[in-house]
Amino acid sequence: MKSLLKIIFPIFLLFGFSFATDYIYFHGNGCPHCAKVDEFFAENKVYDKVKIEKREVYFDNKNRNDLLNFFSQLKVPESDQWVPFLVIKDGDTYSYLNWDGPIIENFSDYDSSKSSSKGNTDSSSSGFSLWYILFWILFVVAIWWWIFYANKIWKINLKFIFKK
Repeated sequence: MKSLLKIIFPIFLLFGFSFATDYIYFHGNGCPHCAKVDEFFAENKVYDKVKIEKREVYFDNKNRNDLLNFFSQLKVPESDQWVPFLVIKDGDTYSYLNWDGPIIENFSDYDSSKSSSKGNTDSSSSGFSLWYILFWILFVVAIWWWIFYANKIWKINLKFIFKK
């Protein structure tokens, strides 16, 4: 059994299951729309409920360059490249919300069990979905079945796994 764990456990480590949704909130000091979002987040304790990394872009060149990289990566039209801007990372899928209205709307009825976003998605990413989880669960069950049942039916020698 320990040998089996030595085989299956690294598979799970390799694919690094992460169910959390991460947010990066780009804002500018002095921006009235960013102030609305900040006020909403403070009043509704959004920072206590959700992991949001807050980055100021007006006075921080590194954050501004990061924002420009996200604009490019997410293929944001030039007419939509402004703050406030929220990058949503859900597994391998990136999406975004911009302007105060959509960001506030996304968190207005936020439930801690909710992990989906209503933003624009980057369709070039593969995404971490329920199908992905289901595939790996079925894979582990199939391996388990093969090791403990199929070898008895077909009389397969599994000494390479169970060394005594």
